[in-house]
Amino acid sequence: MAEFDSEDHYSDQSGDQEQTQTTRRKRRRTAHACDRCRSRKTRCDGQTPCATCRTTDWECTYEMEAPSKGKSDLILAAVLRVERLLKQRDTCIIDSSHRAGFQSPNGDMPSASAPYSMPTNQRDTVEVPLQKWLHSVQNASLSPLHISTTENILAWPHFDCYPLLREAERVSIFNLEQGRAPSAGMELSPVLPFISIGEIEAITMAFEQNINFWYPTMSKGMLDQLKDKLSTGRLSNDCNSCLALLVMALSCACEFTVSTLRDDLEGDTNSLPRRKKMGEMYFDCAMNRMHIPHQEVSRAALHCLLFTAFYFAFSQRPLQAWSFIDAAATKCRVLLAYRPAGISQDEQECIHRIFWSCFILESDYIAELSALPLSGISDMESSVPLPGQFHTHTTVEDEEHSAMYFLACLSMRRLLNRVHHLLYSKDTGASLDDRRFPHMVTELDHQLEDWRRLLPPVFSFTLNKEPAPNSQAGFLRQRYLTCRSVIYRPYLMQMLNPSGRVDQEGWEKCKKCLDACIEHILNLRSFPHTVFVDTWICSLSMAGAMLVLLAGCRIPGVQQYIYPEVTMLGSHLQSLLSKWITIPGEPPSPSVKQAIRWIEVTDRLIKGEQ
Repeated sequence: MAEFDSEDHYSDQSGDQEQTQTTRRKRRRTAHACDRCRSRKTRCDGQTPCATCRTTDWECTYEMEAPSKGKSDLILAAVLRVERLLKQRDTCIIDSSHRAGFQSPNGDMPSASAPYSMPTNQRDTVEVPLQKWLHSVQNASLSPLHISTTENILAWPHFDCYPLLREAERVSIFNLEQGRAPSAGMELSPVLPFISIGEIEAITMAFEQNINFWYPTMSKGMLDQLKDKLSTGRLSNDCNSCLALLVMALSCACEFTVSTLRDDLEGDTNSLPRRKKMGEMYFDCAMNRMHIPHQEVSRAALHCLLFTAFYFAFSQRPLQAWSFIDAAATKCRVLLAYRPAGISQDEQECIHRIFWSCFILESDYIAELSALPLSGISDMESSVPLPGQFHTHTTVEDEEHSAMYFLACLSMRRLLNRVHHLLYSKDTGASLDDRRFPHMVTELDHQLEDWRRLLPPVFSFTLNKEPAPNSQAGFLRQRYLTCRSVIYRPYLMQMLNPSGRVDQEGWEKCKKCLDACIEHILNLRSFPHTVFVDTWICSLSMAGAMLVLLAGCRIPGVQQYIYPEVTMLGSHLQSLLSKWITIPGEPPSPSVKQAIRWIEVTDRLIKGEQ
């Protein structure tokens, strides 16, 4: 728990100071003591090595299981161990890249068994950029202008012989979305329907079970205050009123989406369009007040911007969603930098969680539109505490599962950022350097498997086509397979290079990339998290996977290993995406339609059709 000791409390009253000191004393207990301190029953600070082991010069290890604790402590302990492992892996990556990227004075490659000592005259020219690179890797920043987007894959010269693919490439994804007609005009003074307290409770339950489960940023107390404001009709021109309207808009949209995706619809299905229309009315009312959160710098303003981004993500409008994410991230940086006086501990934790939500979402969008400007949020992510204790749900079980799921999504996004940066950064990426990428692929694969191994049982998944135990586990499996395919893609690129030398090990790792793409597509289902927030991102990711498989089919002897599964992928994706694209109810996203077009053409080419 040491990561959370630096939280500041902002009351000058003596009673608050005493309570703050008591809280800090309680929170200094480490989540996991080292083996030596546990066996001797001495105090441990949880560092590697801990203070006791440093003083006594003992080996400091964390192999033994911790004694029985609360689930929250175990969650945090697992996350801290992952972070410690990632930092150790980063060092290994730097060392291996250092050995692979520099030659010894006589021109030979340095031995892998011992670190290479660089000549003095070379150290000055390499030291500074290497330190900057190490810093950015530790920060899990997504390198700008990386070469791993779907449009970058489509630009591979291996697709020059497919004019049908090139026909759909004339307009970029950004220009398609930029030239899109705006949403239907908002009513200047929309009249909200009258709903009872019971209806407000029922509608907002969809928000708690979906948005606030995937991105748990709102406490029960905050949500109850907003529901009270809605039930009494005390809506005015302030951030909290805007936020209450956005919660209702998202709740209605979530309820409509989840109900639409269910195959076993019962009862009055005619109420679904009415619920969606109600959500649009609440969103219109919120947008009429949106100038207020843009001007205000507060926790409520942060929530307004983030929730507006969620609604635009549901509407499959990526540029509008990204612009509000960027605005929320900027305000986050301000609040975390200046820490205004009078803010409560719950509000501080809320700001941390909004920060991490912005980090995930911004990275997701920039993964496909790499030229979008960065908010700078990744520059400070290593200094922001991971999510801590926060009362977000009615039941303790839902609250714990939500916290674990959020941490799992966060750690995977950080790993994906490391993969993109180390392998596909435009200037320093190792994907096209035969000497460097094998070392990095090995280390990144270790990180990926560590992530999967440390998942809690409720979200664990198998690496086959068996249905996931729940939609959250299914969503995490999709993220895992995405990461796996991107990690091993350099081996496919090496095999596609006519001048490249490929051995049996290289071929086996190329197959891992292709297998991960196939499993990624076959395991895709209508997960509410994917459909509501990530339809745009998912459609491009799936188009990229299909393009990678088409490129793989050009390698002699590959088809026998990926048939017949590869022939079933296109129809599966088109069936899902053609349904998802209709859910927002407005003209479909042109870039999602573009992705579906790429999938359709790629499917025909894989099957040998013209």
